[in-house]
Amino acid sequence: MSLTNVSNLIGYTSQVSNTSQKSEVKKPDSKYGRTIGNPQLSEKAQKYYEELKKKYGDMDFILTSSDMAKSAMDSTASYASDKDTVVVVDEATIEKMANNQDFRKKYEGILVNAKSQLSDLKDNLIKNTKDGTGTLKNLGIQINSDGTTSFFAVMERTNEKISSNNKEKKETDKTTAKKADSKSKTNEADKKSYTETTTVKASTVESLMEAINELQQRWMTDSAKTPEEKIVGQTIDFRG
Repeated sequence: MSLTNVSNLIGYTSQVSNTSQKSEVKKPDSKYGRTIGNPQLSEKAQKYYEELKKKYGDMDFILTSSDMAKSAMDSTASYASDKDTVVVVDEATIEKMANNQDFRKKYEGILVNAKSQLSDLKDNLIKNTKDGTGTLKNLGIQINSDGTTSFFAVMERTNEKISSNNKEKKETDKTTAKKADSKSKTNEADKKSYTETTTVKASTVESLMEAINELQQRWMTDSAKTPEEKIVGQTIDFRG
């Protein structure tokens, strides 16, 4: 099954970096805590938001401005949290929850279910994780003002590549009788580690789990390859 064919799969993005990624999530120095963009809540909505965060104290809430809601998933790698579930919610949704009892009841119920489902998913991942399948950084839910929700997982793995200079050296060695000897003397200085952070986003926890499983299988297969094999047919974009 291809990741792009998983039922209810919304998004699958990957970033490769050889340096620390810059966070787009503001530290909890605003009156709302952690934010994306510049959200503004009415007095009533702000009071409700504080009550919501206290009620679900084991979840890490990130408030986003309405204009940043669609691009919030671009920052998932920076949602580092010591809590099991990250909740990304935009200002318009909080306003609706503060002023509409039915809307509030519906989405608070979604939070309760998400907590249980994502906890089970995390336990399953821990139980079945093998060498070379990466590590789980974050699990979360995004609540949208249009009435939709989506689940996301951020997976990370560290790998290494051989620099272009070393690759050229190996190509030269192929024209000589020293190919076998050169493989055993790969210059460690020519190897560079990189971190690949991949975000999978789906409309259901079940389809999210399917996508994570396939990603792990692909990574496990890739980890079994030699550095030379990983170079063939791949272009890695390093972003500082």
